[in-house]
Amino acid sequence: MDEVFQFHEDMQADIPSLDKDLQEFLIKVKEVHILFDDYVAQYNQLYTSYSYAIQHMAELTKEVRVWDCFWKEPNL
Repeated sequence: MDEVFQFHEDMQADIPSLDKDLQEFLIKVKEVHILFDDYVAQYNQLYTSYSYAIQHMAELTKEVRVWDCFWKEPNL
């Protein structure tokens, strides 16, 4: 345990105070985890929607190329 405590005043720490600090820290970690989980869910939804839109744009582009011969200006 001596390696854990580098200073003498650390060895005299109040255990209930450390417990309270640890509980507060764990609450914050849980809040960050929930926030990160929400972020990942929203990012996944955005990525899925974006992928869907890109795929349909590619299909539309392929279908529109059929009409290129009508839309191009004639070479004079």
